[in-house]
Amino acid sequence: MIWSAWGFLRCRLTDYAERPELYLDDAGKKKLEDVARGLWRKLNDVLEDDSERESKYSALPLGDNFGDESATVDDFQDELFNDPNLPF
Repeated sequence: MIWSAWGFLRCRLTDYAERPELYLDDAGKKKLEDVARGLWRKLNDVLEDDSERESKYSALPLGDNFGDESATVDDFQDELFNDPNLPF
């Protein structure tokens, strides 16, 4: 009997976690909708800020670090890999 009560409770809690609006009154549903809208707005703001920052950094000239001057042929150190004595 205890296990069936536990299973029923677990099933109810799982259902509440997945679809809480079924168990809320009108005021609770409105609060839930307000919170959901606020979370989506905050997420969109954060993602938009990240995309603006990423596009700003990707527009910089290629260098060793952001804000450095443009990379030159010497910066890539191609001579290290063009050595004919390398075993690989």
